[in-house]
Amino acid sequence: MESVTSVVCLLNRWAGVAAATVVVSVAAAGVGVPSAALFAALAVGIAYALLFGGAHPLAPPAPVLTFGQVVIGVALGAQLTTDTLTAVVGDWLPIALVTVATLLISL
Repeated sequence: MESVTSVVCLLNRWAGVAAATVVVSVAAAGVGVPSAALFAALAVGIAYALLFGGAHPLAPPAPVLTFGQVVIGVALGAQLTTDTLTAVVGDWLPIALVTVATLLISL
């Protein structure tokens, strides 16, 4: 019976995080934040981790994590246009260096 209770608690925490993300997404979109849902999810995730993460961590299953990374990649890729590439072509070296440094720090 204890495992059912812990599953219900886990689902309630996920539902709370999802509801908070929707509310923050709508608010962010209302003030014109680009990719509001992504920024909202990041903000809510950080807030949850700082407030409750130590006692009640949320770790998504691997397929859910992969799906989330795909969604983020597609959302970011959709923002990339030829105008964007044309605007940054003169600064390709600093952009490449920052990108590589970010990847190295992330690993």
